[in-house]
Amino acid sequence: MTPWLGLVLCLSTTTAPDGGCAPGPYGQGPVQTSGWACVCDAGSCVPFEVKPVPCRSFADCSYRTTPVLHPVSSTQTPRPIKRRVRPCKDAERDAVCDEATKTCRLVAWKC
Repeated sequence: MTPWLGLVLCLSTTTAPDGGCAPGPYGQGPVQTSGWACVCDAGSCVPFEVKPVPCRSFADCSYRTTPVLHPVSSTQTPRPIKRRVRPCKDAERDAVCDEATKTCRLVAWKC
């Protein structure tokens, strides 16, 4: 997606009663692999780009929760749990290496 399209998506978000930004149809949900999200910055909706994160194994992947939940390299943000996460025992979410694309991807479990 091009930067201008990310801006168009943010312009389609709703405005809160106080004039600030509020999540709309392209609001502040997680970005699973890469793409755009709209985030609030000083009361305005602005595009936030998540670029693909290359990986070889789960150990290369981590995640950040701000400004939206998104995958990052474990060299930028250390993994919360160093080993493979056991679903619902260790955590409800993790970042893993997608074998098909060799990029980090978020996964979550309903626990």
